[in-house]
Amino acid sequence: MKASILAIGTELTSGQINNSNGQWISKMLKQHGIVTGAHLVVPDEPEIIQNALKFSQELGTVLFVTGGLGPTSDDLTREMIAQWSGQKLVYDEASWRSITERLSPRGIPVKEIQRQQCFFPEGASILQNRMGTANGFCLNVGKQTVFVLPGPPGEIAAVWEDHINSWLVENTKNLDATLTWSWDCLGVPESEVARRAEAALLGCHLEKAYRVHLPYVEFKLSFLKSELAVATTYANQLDKAFLDLKVTRDQQDVAKKLCQLLEPYPAVKIIDRLSNGFLLHRIYPFAKSLFKKNSLEILQKPKSENTESLVLELSPLIGRLAKASLRHNAQTRSMDLSSVFSSELMLERETQYFTELAFQFWIEQLTSQST
Repeated sequence: MKASILAIGTELTSGQINNSNGQWISKMLKQHGIVTGAHLVVPDEPEIIQNALKFSQELGTVLFVTGGLGPTSDDLTREMIAQWSGQKLVYDEASWRSITERLSPRGIPVKEIQRQQCFFPEGASILQNRMGTANGFCLNVGKQTVFVLPGPPGEIAAVWEDHINSWLVENTKNLDATLTWSWDCLGVPESEVARRAEAALLGCHLEKAYRVHLPYVEFKLSFLKSELAVATTYANQLDKAFLDLKVTRDQQDVAKKLCQLLEPYPAVKIIDRLSNGFLLHRIYPFAKSLFKKNSLEILQKPKSENTESLVLELSPLIGRLAKASLRHNAQTRSMDLSSVFSSELMLERETQYFTELAFQFWIEQLTSQST
């Protein structure tokens, strides 16, 4: 089963906002073993929308369309879907009641223009949107199942949870799903990762791919579920090929893992003498709850501390070395970190490398401390 995703909105094609919905939907589909064949983004222009719908019809058995279900004149999606599918639009009174019941208690006037959101192609199944006024809908067009969703990410997530996830579970239970295993290699260039991977996978027919996301190079191996035994053999060979590298598997983020391990501690100080803000940049997306409860401080130099605090420190040493340390309950554990880079041009990469090594060291120490 393959899917395609069509996002409609001039705010997307103009660069005003990113198409985060397409990324999110692809990740959700991947969990069910569905491959996304294409992402298309088009403006609020009828002819271009029609051409995109026709093109998408050839790309997969499932199509997801996002955006353009609002009450304004540039919200054209329902009319375009009706025209493309050859169905007339029919009014749904229940959707009007839902709009009224949502807006009136909030003191928001319900306006006649919002009736536009209550029309759907004949034969479509309406997907109730508990987070907004624009219901989605689903219909079959030829051999393709089409899900039409509102634009706001929170509303897509709600419709997905309430309606689409169950459809996916039912319709993929007999699917020979596509699986992907990945290795994030730290401290080596893409060419070296490729050299090792290709040598380990001689004769391998499974899909191989590379992605650089500094300071890591990711190698991915994709295969059908029915090929699991073959893939396992090759995965063991890759584990051996990457054995001397600091590798994380299957998109595990060490910054996220670290923040999860810090949650139980009432007071945490991270002293960052080395990374020039890279460490904060890495952990911030995962540390919001820690900052919210004021249990985490990021410092550039030590200050007086409660001996019960958990203190993580990353410091430079002489000779392109660094040290990661962990102090808790008057006990200190540390590890010296050696650079794999020799050029002064690679100092920024070296800083990133040291930071990721420190994350791994702290995770190891916190994990052993809790067992």
